[in-house]
Amino acid sequence: MSDQPLFEEEPRRPDEPAFQPDPPSIWAVVLGVLAGFVAAFAFPLMMMPLLDNLSLAGGQVGFLAVTFGLPLLGLIVLLVPSWRRAGAGFVMGMAIGSIVFAGVCAAFITSFNA
Repeated sequence: MSDQPLFEEEPRRPDEPAFQPDPPSIWAVVLGVLAGFVAAFAFPLMMMPLLDNLSLAGGQVGFLAVTFGLPLLGLIVLLVPSWRRAGAGFVMGMAIGSIVFAGVCAAFITSFNA
């Protein structure tokens, strides 16, 4: 075997950086967090009519849509390269909104027992 490489790299100029990342955009992440936060509140509220009676088939479909719908949407947005920063923000906002929504729901339910 010869000592020559299988392929030759194109020479790089000394002033050219090895990797050129996208310019950072905090607004995509901020908008993604806001969208995820709002979606974490709005989506379960929109599904409440379907979740009203879990014994019906529609209630089970609604329960599955609430459980898997938003995470699947977040994953899809996260996998699109041009929307990746907004998708990361959406997943963060969804997590924050879910925690806040659970706390508000628990406080609201316990206020009826007082």
